[in-house]
Amino acid sequence: MKKLLLAFLSAMLILSAAGCGSGTQTGEDNSIPILDRIYLNNSPLSEKSMDFDFLKFYNDGTFQGIDTSYTSCYGTYTIDGNALTLNLSDKTYAGVVLDEGAGVTFGSDEFTDWTEHIKDTDPILEKFK
Repeated sequence: MKKLLLAFLSAMLILSAAGCGSGTQTGEDNSIPILDRIYLNNSPLSEKSMDFDFLKFYNDGTFQGIDTSYTSCYGTYTIDGNALTLNLSDKTYAGVVLDEGAGVTFGSDEFTDWTEHIKDTDPILEKFK
């Protein structure tokens, strides 16, 4: 009886370990709702903690931030459910994806999907890679 119980517990342990996978995604998953959107930082100037005003996420796990003078910075991101982490060479920002990608928030910095508002002739489009 003890052998049967031990075998059962061992099998359950193996099955539970096999079912535990990482939920973290990189941008290579096309189901990520933030891909290829351009986000605008809507936060009041006095509340901004990030150095960029626009964000764009790419499917290779990278993102690009652009400030109002069109200076770019680049980094990587990871997404786990609605949790979003930006990694730059000297900083890390933890945030949340809102409403299936309609917005992203990092502390006091609130970004809104602004893609539909950017015209084809807008010079900001040329700055994104």
